[in-house]
Amino acid sequence: MKQLALGVLQYVQDYDEKYPMRSYNFNGAMDETHSWRTEIQPYLKSAAIFQCPSNPTNGWTCPDGMPRSYGANGHDAYATIMRSQGGTAIAAVQSPASCILICESNSSWSEMNLDGCWDWFDHNNAMEPCALFAGHSGMSNFAFADGHVKAMKPVATVSLAPPLNMWATNGPNVLPFGGDGSNAYNQMLQITNYYNR
Repeated sequence: MKQLALGVLQYVQDYDEKYPMRSYNFNGAMDETHSWRTEIQPYLKSAAIFQCPSNPTNGWTCPDGMPRSYGANGHDAYATIMRSQGGTAIAAVQSPASCILICESNSSWSEMNLDGCWDWFDHNNAMEPCALFAGHSGMSNFAFADGHVKAMKPVATVSLAPPLNMWATNGPNVLPFGGDGSNAYNQMLQITNYYNR
C-alpha cells in the first residue's frame, strides 16, 4: 500500500497537484476500465502490486484489468479524495495525515463508498462478505493522503461522538457521510464485528 500511495503522490506532482479520478467519464458515461489504478500504473511498473496476498478475492480482476485488492476513497456525493468528477486538488485536503486515500477492498469497483462498504455484498459469502477487506486479524490497512500507511480496525476510521471522519477531505472533525453519520458508522462497525467473530 505504501508503494500505491507513493505512486499516487508521484501522479499528483506531475498533474497540477491533483489526485487522479477514481474512474473516468467518457462521453457522459462512467468507464471503470480506466481508473486511478491505470493512471498510476506507469509509476509502479507492475500490476502485481495491486494484489494483496492475504485477500481471498485477489485472483479476480477489476474492469480496468488490475487485480482486485484495493479501492480508492471516492464517492461523488461527498468530499472524498478520488472522485470521478475531476481530480481533487491536493490543497483541498485539510488534514492529509488523517484522510484516507486507499483502502483494502473485496470489490471490483475502483472506489470504496463509506456508506456502502458493508451493504454491497452478500454477508453469507465467506469469499466476499463485504466490500471493505479487514482480514488481517480484524484489521485493515489504510493509505493516507500524506503517503503513510496504518493498520486499523475499520470502525476506528469513523465515529459519531466526537465527530471523526477519516474519509472526508474536509475532516476529520466532520460527521461521517449521510445524514447524521450513523449509516456510515454502522457500516464500519458491522465490518469490524464480522472480521472479529
